[in-house]
Amino acid sequence: MHKMKTSLLAFALSCAAVNCFADTADNETSFSEQESPKLLIEEKAVLVVQNNTPSSSTQVVLQEMQPSTSPTPSSMARLQNNHCCEPYLSADYLLWTVRQDNMSYCIPSSNQLSNSATLIKNKVQNPDWKWGSGFRVGAGLNFRHDGWDTYIIYTRFHPEAADGHRSLKEDEQTLIPTFPATAMGGFTNNTFDSAKTRWSFEFDAIDWVLGRNFYVSRYLTLRPFAGLKTAWIEQSQYFRYHVPLNVVRGFDELTFFNKNHQDFWGIGTEIGLDTAWYVYKKNLSIIADLTLSALWGRFELSQKQRFIDSTLGQDFTNFNLRDGYHAIRPVIEWSLGMQWESWLYRETMKFSMMAAWEEQVWFNQNNFATLSTSVPQYGERGGDLSMQGLTLRGRFDF
Repeated sequence: MHKMKTSLLAFALSCAAVNCFADTADNETSFSEQESPKLLIEEKAVLVVQNNTPSSSTQVVLQEMQPSTSPTPSSMARLQNNHCCEPYLSADYLLWTVRQDNMSYCIPSSNQLSNSATLIKNKVQNPDWKWGSGFRVGAGLNFRHDGWDTYIIYTRFHPEAADGHRSLKEDEQTLIPTFPATAMGGFTNNTFDSAKTRWSFEFDAIDWVLGRNFYVSRYLTLRPFAGLKTAWIEQSQYFRYHVPLNVVRGFDELTFFNKNHQDFWGIGTEIGLDTAWYVYKKNLSIIADLTLSALWGRFELSQKQRFIDSTLGQDFTNFNLRDGYHAIRPVIEWSLGMQWESWLYRETMKFSMMAAWEEQVWFNQNNFATLSTSVPQYGERGGDLSMQGLTLRGRFDF
């Protein structure tokens, strides 16, 4: 009787093992190259069958025999170090360019401004936008807990200042200042023969996120994440306009100087999704990432304008303006590129390289102040800030 009970128990455990393996093969092993649950089940089943004496530990063994049936197995399962978490480091090289709306400084015209019927047909002059280098460094941890990971990254991009200079040509009568034209009062009817601008820009940001990278099919992984973002953006724009001496029209030689400065610091939440579409085994993939964030921040604005009358030897300061306020500014970031991953040292380490085209839009960042002296009126130029370019990344998981 005792032998019959033992045989029945062994048969039941074998059936359970076969069913568990069938379910596991459908749900998990097709997604990643983890250790096969079949081997684990068969080993535990053999141990039970060889034990001819039933005991209270049988229920515990049955629970241990149940494989993971997660529909989204972690893509980091191949890291086999016996630790609660595994660190990784990353470094990026950035070759980007930056643009901002409403940054023009003059418009050449073939007619004098005093003619109210003037039809201006010429190209608006903007700063000469340039490309610059930056960098990004990060560190993170891959946790055993459900394949979660955390990541903190610092971005620095301080490109060379963008300059613009325009002189009057033979077939042109004047240069029309586009900013700060309203702050020059009655001087806008003068003939401007040169215009110059310089825009400097500095960008720093820190992101901290918590995410999970997992398979949704055999060759597609997703990594949703959420976290915090803080950023510092500092920019200045300088203008210089010159009016030559005109004795016939009664104009003195004048030079206008204007300097705008803006500081922004903000902090807020961010959410996003990283995707990897594997086209060659588990090594080469197409990556597409998207991040959305909103930062509550403070703008500190200042503007100072003065003009020099070289004919009379006078130096006047029109105004010296300061302002500051808080506001929420949304941000959207996305990238598209290629990534190569290599597993090292019995798949306990991983090295990856990535090349992607990255773009960012910081909405309503141009808040340079404008002020009219002829009609008391204060305003802001308005406009979005955008950055884009090539990002090269190296990452090492260990």
